[in-house]
Amino acid sequence: MSPLPYLLSPHEQGSVGWFADRAGRVTGSMADAVTAEGRKGGEAVTRRNYRYQLACERLTGRPILSDFTNSHIERGRALEGEARQRYEQATSALVRQAGFAYWSELPIGCSVDGFVGENGFVEIKCPLPAIHIDYLEANRVPPNYIRQVLHNMLVTQADFCDFISFNKELPEDLQLFVYRAERSVLAQDLRTYRSLLEEFLREVDVLTKHLSHLGQTRKPNVATAGH
Repeated sequence: MSPLPYLLSPHEQGSVGWFADRAGRVTGSMADAVTAEGRKGGEAVTRRNYRYQLACERLTGRPILSDFTNSHIERGRALEGEARQRYEQATSALVRQAGFAYWSELPIGCSVDGFVGENGFVEIKCPLPAIHIDYLEANRVPPNYIRQVLHNMLVTQADFCDFISFNKELPEDLQLFVYRAERSVLAQDLRTYRSLLEEFLREVDVLTKHLSHLGQTRKPNVATAGH
C-alpha cells in the first residue's frame, strides 16, 4: 500500500488543537478567496484579506479565530450527522471521520466531512429547501463549492468526492442528493487551481518576509507634545 500523501491531525474538528493545526495553511473552506478576482485586474478584497491573515498567523504561530456564525451554519452543524447516516444507508458505504489533513511540502490542508471507499471523501451541505432543489435540478457540484472540492481533492489526492446535499423538509425521496465528482474528469481544473494556489502561497511568503523585516527595523512613530 502506498503511503498517504498527507498527514492527519489527531485533534477533533473545532478543538483548540484543530485550529492550531490550520494556522498559516490554506484550507478548503477558503479556496474561493484564493481564486477570487478583483475588478479591473486588481486583487479582490477577500483574497487580500486572506493573504494578510495567513501572513499574520505565520508570524505569530497562532490562528486568527472567527466567531462568525449564522442560522445556515448552525443548521448545517445540527443536520450533518443525520445527512451522513442517510448517505451511508443509501450507498451502503461507511464514512470514516478524521481530523485535519495537511501537507508537509506545502502549507495547505483541509477538513473533509469524511473519507469513504478506498480513496474518496464526502462534502456534506444541509441547505434550505429552495437551494437543495436547485442542486437537484442542476445535478452537479454547485459552482460555489467546486473550488472547495478541488482543494480537498488536491490535499487528499482522492479519486472522487461525493458531494451531498440533505434537506429533511422535502418528501423523503427528494431529501438526499449525491453527486460524484471524479478526479479524472476534473484533472484540468485541478491543474489550474494548483497553479493559482501556488502563486497565492508565493505571495503569502513574500508578505510574511516583508512584515518580519518591517517589524525588526521599524521604529515606533510616537508623536510628542507641540508637534
